[in-house]
Amino acid sequence: MAYFSYFPSLSYALDKDDLSKLIVAKDITVRAKISEYFKNAAITSLPYEIQDGERPETLSHRVYDRSDLHWLILLFNEIQDPTFEWPLSSAELESHIAQRYTGYSIYYPDTARITDEFQEQNTTILAGAKTIHQILSGGSTISASIVKWNPTYNEIVITGDDAAKFDSSYEYPESLDGYARFHVDGDETKTIAFARTVPYEYAVNHFEDTDGNVLDPRSGPPSDPTSTSSILNRYITQVGYSEPLEVTNRVQEFKNNDDRRLIRVMKPEFISPTLSQFRTIFK
Repeated sequence: MAYFSYFPSLSYALDKDDLSKLIVAKDITVRAKISEYFKNAAITSLPYEIQDGERPETLSHRVYDRSDLHWLILLFNEIQDPTFEWPLSSAELESHIAQRYTGYSIYYPDTARITDEFQEQNTTILAGAKTIHQILSGGSTISASIVKWNPTYNEIVITGDDAAKFDSSYEYPESLDGYARFHVDGDETKTIAFARTVPYEYAVNHFEDTDGNVLDPRSGPPSDPTSTSSILNRYITQVGYSEPLEVTNRVQEFKNNDDRRLIRVMKPEFISPTLSQFRTIFK
């Protein structure tokens, strides 16, 4: 049974002056919803974990011995768009991560003393900034484009051929407070120190404790909540960061994908009466 085959039809006039020219189409604005009690009752449904690479059609064939009931599995779990709400295969997920998280994240610490001018214009400069550059040993310069600025995590995401070369080591000739520094939009008066560089897919999505509770990045670590050195600053500077509290973008994508695997499927014996009711309500 095709999902739209029992939807009501509507007639549209192609020419308002000639009503004999009509086109009949399905009214896709109507909706049906399965009750929460029916979906979650142990007598009517079972929990199911979607396997790697399994599609709605193959799952339908496995459970109901017919692949054309894939729409019922989606309806049962309120999945509107399987392209985004159905779990990706391992290969698809790797491709998604590679495309979404290109570039590198560089982090500037809270404790670094930066120029007065930059301190006064910090938000203004970074909010509208387009590029950064760093002067390396020997006087050569590398540059990158800014694609994102996340002030909550003191993070700037950069891309470009030189993005991987930005080094947070204090050994470079241009340093500040023991950290390397870069310049914003080609202006060497707009300077900021940075203490860490990581590929964007391994950058921090958020911090959480061992119970899975999301932590305020500006708070002290769970073992020392009153500390003036925040979780974020410890992560960036790697000073006193003894608790692995960060959840990276990559790890979060895997978690999100795994969460989509957990669905419920209607027991086969309830398919026939459900389809009958579906036909009835759309008459």
